[in-house]
Amino acid sequence: MNDDLLRELPILPRKSVTDTALLSDDIEALLVQLSSPDWHIRVGASELLGERLEPDVVKRLVQLLGAPDFRVRRAAAEALGHMGAFAAEDLLIALTHKSDLVRQSALAGLRVAEQAACPTLIAAVQAKTKYVARRRAAIEALGMLRVLGAAPILKDCLQDTDAETRWRAAAALGELNALQAVPELIVALEDKNSQVRWAAATTLGQLGDRAAVEPLTLCLHDAQDVVQAAAVWALGQIGDGRVVPALIALVKTGTLDVRRSAILALGKLGDPAARKVVISTLQEENTELRLAAIETLKVLRGSESIQALLPLLGEPEALVRHATVEALVGFGAPAEKALKTQVGKSSGWAATAIQEALDRLWREQGRAA
Repeated sequence: MNDDLLRELPILPRKSVTDTALLSDDIEALLVQLSSPDWHIRVGASELLGERLEPDVVKRLVQLLGAPDFRVRRAAAEALGHMGAFAAEDLLIALTHKSDLVRQSALAGLRVAEQAACPTLIAAVQAKTKYVARRRAAIEALGMLRVLGAAPILKDCLQDTDAETRWRAAAALGELNALQAVPELIVALEDKNSQVRWAAATTLGQLGDRAAVEPLTLCLHDAQDVVQAAAVWALGQIGDGRVVPALIALVKTGTLDVRRSAILALGKLGDPAARKVVISTLQEENTELRLAAIETLKVLRGSESIQALLPLLGEPEALVRHATVEALVGFGAPAEKALKTQVGKSSGWAATAIQEALDRLWREQGRAA
């Protein structure tokens, strides 16, 4: 479930419905209005129904969680959320729906319910022998809703027999910033399932505990590239300089994704010892690899970085040129001096990019003055 997409449904403050046509004590009449072609009426009916703790009302509002109009989806989600524990089970079931819209709306409703929904979610996680899909969804929801008290339960889930439950628990612990789970996550780095190892490595990077550096370094030799790449990213996030030699070696020998991750991680570590190997990748054919190298040289800086970037201003690929201009502008005065030496010596794309970089540097200097 993509949390960025779920934020499509921001929670609005409750508001009174002023349309007298909606001010009815008749639940059946309000349920009929949920099918109105007018979205205002559907939203207003949803708000009023959110005050009625009736199973039929919950069922109809759940059906609206996948409505094409986001305003109707949001109103239904809010109404269910305001029902609290009464609708929490139905919202949890909706989290297992095949439709992204329904799942997103259900999570929005659980956000409204807040603590009232937590007992239902926790109970679903603890029901180990039933409804596996619901249990997985509850684990993910506990992480996304930042239910801090769920960390001990999620730690236990790292030992579950179901691999998807284990990796979802590892990911949720990262959402909770659960530092107390570091020892268990380190153990999970040796899980037989690669997705669990990937999730554990990613979460350890989020938590940033240096106790994970050595175990993550061992993961650089994992049989699966995705686990290697996750471990590289995590080590970059933690920021321990001891791993620089290992990352430099991976830039030379790893698969494409691992090499790219290693280059970016070296940028986060900021060790000048990595400059030479990063510069060597600027001539690679793969665009993503070159863009990663440019991004890292922005951090490593130095005259060597500037001189290595200048030839890329004449690259036919626009993405590479634009990234190079951005990097050089970030160098400030040292880059301006180097760029001026190229004026009159270059033509085509290079001349245009050089002038663009100089213009931007001069504008920034003007603003600073």
